[in-house]
Amino acid sequence: MASDARREPARTLFAGAFANVSECCVFHPLDSVKTRFQLQRDANSVVGTLRDMVRHGGLREVYRGLLPAVGMQAPRGMIKFFTNETALGRFTRAGDKPQASAAIAAGFAAGATESLFITPFELVKVRLQSAANLATYRNTADAVRQGVRG
Repeated sequence: MASDARREPARTLFAGAFANVSECCVFHPLDSVKTRFQLQRDANSVVGTLRDMVRHGGLREVYRGLLPAVGMQAPRGMIKFFTNETALGRFTRAGDKPQASAAIAAGFAAGATESLFITPFELVKVRLQSAANLATYRNTADAVRQGVRG
């Protein structure tokens, strides 16, 4: 397993990117609802919030913030999968089955590495998903521009 990743890093990078982008596109509406629940006190239910979002802006409202989310998920998956496989290969002798401690250490390394990269993207995504910011940002580029300025 780990030795395959060292021989074929492109395969690991592509698998990570594809997995994360696919998940993001499918579950982004629920992520938007979750973000509304976290930022608004008057959110009533998942279905009610989703209905209100569609009523207010259509499907476009439900998928608002998808571009920065996808923009972060592809490299996030690449970083996470590649770091995990590389670390697992370093913590495991060739031909041996990885021990639980090696898997935990590899997972920690992957999570820590991806967190350093993801935080700015997550901030832009949440700003775009927030109902309070609907009139504040025209699009992703505007949210990035205003975030850099202020």
